Order: sequence, then C-alpha cells, then structure tokens
Amino acid sequence: MTVPTTFNELTNLVGDEFRKMPREAIAAIISLSAAIEVFIFVVRLNGGGRDPVVLGLGLILMIGALAVSYLTSMRLIDAPKSLRGFGAYLGTTALTALPATAGFALILAGRYFDNGYFTFAGIMLLLASLAITPLLYPWPLLQAVSPRFIGPREAFRRSAGMRGALLLTAIIFGVIARTDFRPDSTELTLMSVGAITVSLVVNVLSTLFAISVSVAAFKRMN
Repeated sequence: MTVPTTFNELTNLVGDEFRKMPREAIAAIISLSAAIEVFIFVVRLNGGGRDPVVLGLGLILMIGALAVSYLTSMRLIDAPKSLRGFGAYLGTTALTALPATAGFALILAGRYFDNGYFTFAGIMLLLASLAITPLLYPWPLLQAVSPRFIGPREAFRRSAGMRGALLLTAIIFGVIARTDFRPDSTELTLMSVGAITVSLVVNVLSTLFAISVSVAAFKRMN
C-alpha cells in the first residue's frame, strides 16, 4: 500500500533539494535566464520573432535551459549523465508540455476561424493538462535514467500517494511562475529595466523550484 505524501511533507522535501542546489547550477540558470529575458525584450523591440534566425536562436536558448535542468537534476539524484539520457529527458519534457500546447493552439484556431468548437475543445484540453501535467513532473527524470520506455500511464501510476500534494504545489507556485512581468513598452526605460529584473528573478526561482519538485518526487517514487 502506498503511503500518502502530504503537502507539508512534499514541501519539506522540495526545500531540502532547493538547499542542495549546486552554486554552479544556480549561476548557469541565472545566466541563461538573463539571456532569455534579453532575447525576448529584443524580439519585442523589433516587432516579433518570425525570422528563422530568431526562432532558431530561441530554440537554442530553450534547449540550453533544459540541458542545465537535466545536468542539475542528474547531479541531485546522483545518476550518470549521457546524451541518450538527455535525449530522453528532452523528448519526455516535450511530450509533457504537448497537451497544453495543443490546447493553446486550438484556442487560437478557434479565434482565427471564429469556431466555438475549437475554442471549447482547446479550453477543455488546457484544463485537463493543468490537472494532469503536475502529476508527471518526475516523468522526464524517470525516463532519463531508465533503459526502457516509461509511458505517461506508468509515470502517473507511480505518482500515487503524492498526487494531491503535487497538484496543490503546482497550483500555488504555477500562478507566480506564469505571471508575465515583462514590460509592454518597446522602449528601454528605467521602469522596463525594473520589470525585466523582476521577471528574471521569478524565472530563476521558478526554474529552481521546478527542478526541486521533480527531484523530490522522483526520489519519493524510488
């Protein structure tokens, strides 16, 4: 029988992992987050990012951020690092984000084609992903260290006993992590610099928190 993990217990476990975060990992996360913030501001300053070069640079920054998360997580769980493991981590992370991405795409399609069915389906898919995704936080780590394929059903099953705690944790911190503090203005003013700084701090803390939650849940499953 699975022993339930309460919200307080999970919070303590996450706090332990947060305090164990290597200094070089924190420095790398801060550097990458700063590069991403500057990149987003420059893209907005120039009126969008449809240019293939800009999109390619954005993709490189995203993969770089995931690479730092992977390397940090492997260190915290004391597991060997490999290109295969990173590929599995990268692919599983993309699959985890797929329902939410599809939901947003359907909502945009509904607005573009003025189709209420698309919009409704997108909202339902988005709500379902918000409920399910937090329960799959450890899935990329489980797949990265496993020589066999671990499906979302198995990852969900192994989260038994901590699903309520994971969901509540995601709701509390997810609102802050998804808040956009970036300035709407395309002018570099003192106010915009302050807003970018706040966004940077939130981005760094949310990244460290996401790693800590994944590692804590992974260790609880194993």
